[in-house]
Amino acid sequence: MKIIKIWLIWILIIICAISTTFALESGNVNMPKTLIELQESIRDVLKETNTAGTGIVMINGDSTVWIGGLGKEISKTI
Repeated sequence: MKIIKIWLIWILIIICAISTTFALESGNVNMPKTLIELQESIRDVLKETNTAGTGIVMINGDSTVWIGGLGKEISKTI
């Protein structure tokens, strides 16, 4: 029984590795190349998922590339 569990774990690891590799290869087709394209892609996802907004921080090494928030503007009167 223990050998079967070990084989099942290895099979799951292999399946995950293969699916991750496939997802990375197929995902590169529509990758945004500029910050504006990235912002537009994020806005599209927010609309598709009906999400109000998100906060984003992009970091490269020790430096901050961009900090921002994207989403719906909500006007609230008090």
